Order: sequence, then structure tokens, then C-alpha cells
Amino acid sequence: MPYYTHTPHGSRLALLAATCLFLLPLFFNKLNAQQFDRIYDNIAEAKALAYAHERPLLVVLGSLICSHCNNFDDKIFFKPAFRQYAADKRIVLFHQRNDTALRVQVEKDYKKDAGMNSLLPLVYMFKVRDGANLSSTGSKALAPDQVDILKVASGPHADTVFGFNYANVGSVNGIRLEDERNWSVSTFTRIIESFFPANRHPDNLLAWSSLTGGSVTPPVDPEDPGQPGEPGEGEEPGEGEDPQEPETPPEISADWPERPFTRISEAKAFAYANNRPLLVILGSSICAHCDNFDNRIFNTTAF
Repeated sequence: MPYYTHTPHGSRLALLAATCLFLLPLFFNKLNAQQFDRIYDNIAEAKALAYAHERPLLVVLGSLICSHCNNFDDKIFFKPAFRQYAADKRIVLFHQRNDTALRVQVEKDYKKDAGMNSLLPLVYMFKVRDGANLSSTGSKALAPDQVDILKVASGPHADTVFGFNYANVGSVNGIRLEDERNWSVSTFTRIIESFFPANRHPDNLLAWSSLTGGSVTPPVDPEDPGQPGEPGEGEEPGEGEDPQEPETPPEISADWPERPFTRISEAKAFAYANNRPLLVILGSSICAHCDNFDNRIFNTTAF
């Protein structure tokens, strides 16, 4: 004989409500993950998502006939590892290579402050402003009245604007880029995190404070009181005290550049970021002595 149970109507409603309350967070968490695990090519959709969740908007602009953009897409931006990184950090990704008007306007608005040139691809990070138009896809969708461009909050690169070219730049915030054929996701993510030395945006909003940058340690400030001074500075060891052992010089990174820098800004940033000395050689293009010095010493493999 079948056995039936009877649940009062009110109890059934209560059970249903409890089940919904349990399942809804799971559903929305999965939905949020799906929203961040994609690359947007519609700026209105990307801005709306970034604004709704108070998240940073990473923008990459290029053109259809740009070989550097092809390499950037293939080696970095469309790699599953980078998409997973962005999803984990909840960074909204916008990628566009077919909207010349938008790219030209963004360059006009931010190129000077960021110290960029027109070599593609162009990389920016923004925070969507209150009152921004979240439905427009026009050329001014990323204008200064719509978004704020990220600036480094502290450290040696304070106030550096998050806008840079990714081809033929040498380094960004002291982080050396590989040759283009060896571009990697890991270097690009290190560069992203170098803009968050304190893991927060100057306005301390959730959009920036929750973007952790665990793999990047802010460069050491040589003027910090905790750092050793110049030889001869400071107090002599007290009577009865053993002199301290000299500090071991920092290890040189395995990815140390094999060729000399030619731009002083890149050389200074790299030396400062790695706490290393900067050797400077100056000459002229019509100097025979300089030619001999370069050929016999400076550009030799041994040196």
C-alpha cells in the first residue's frame, strides 16, 4: 500500500521560500562569474557591468591591420589563463579593434597625460563615474566626464596614469617586457598589479581595494629610513658590539635585459624598481672613439 505524507500548504510555502533563499546566492555568484569570464566588444555593456559591480574596466584598443595587436591578442589577452585571472580579480575586459572613432577620441583624451604614442595596441584602466551614460556606444563613451582613468596611489610611480603602449616600450613601471615573440600573460598581469602598490585606488573605493596584487612587491624606496645609508653615514657600532655583516646585494633577476636601454626614463624606472645602479654612457653619432668603445667594449657579449 503506497505511503503518502501530507505537508500543510503553509509549510510547503515556507520550505519553497527557504530553498529559494539558499539557491539564489549560488545562482547569482555563477551569473557574476560568467559576466566577468568574457571579453566585451560593446562599450555600453562593459561600462554598465563595471558600474553595477564597482569594478575596474580594462580597455584594449587596436586596429584590424595591426600585427602587434594580433600578437597581443594571441599571446596574452585571449589566453584562457588571462581570462581566468580577470575573472578571479573581477576586472571587466573591453577589447575593440574595429572602432577607429572611439580609439582616436580616447587617444586625444588621455595620450598626453599618460605619455603615450600612437603605436598599437593601447591599454587603459578606468573607473566608471557616477552619472555616466551606460547606453551610449559613441566615440565619447570613455571621455573624462564618463570615466576616471586610474592613477598609481603611492610609491615610486605615484600619479602614473594607467595608460601605455604595449609594443616597443621596453618596460612599464620598471617591469621589463619580453621581446614581442615571447610576450606572456604573467608579465602583463605583473604590470597590471604594479599600478596597485597598496592594493587600493586613491579614493579607497571597493573597485580598487579589493583588487589584490599578491605577486608584486612595491619597489623599495632608497630614502626609507629602514634602508642602509651611504658608506660612512650613521653611528659607529657601540663599544662591545659586533659590527654587523654587510648586506648581501640583491639577486639579479633571471629576466635581466640583455641589451642596453636607449631611453633614460625606462632605464631609471628599471634601475629604481630593482634597486640597482645605473651605468650611463653618452656620446655622439659622429664620434669615432664612441664607435670603438661600443664595438670593443660596451656592445660585446662579454660585457
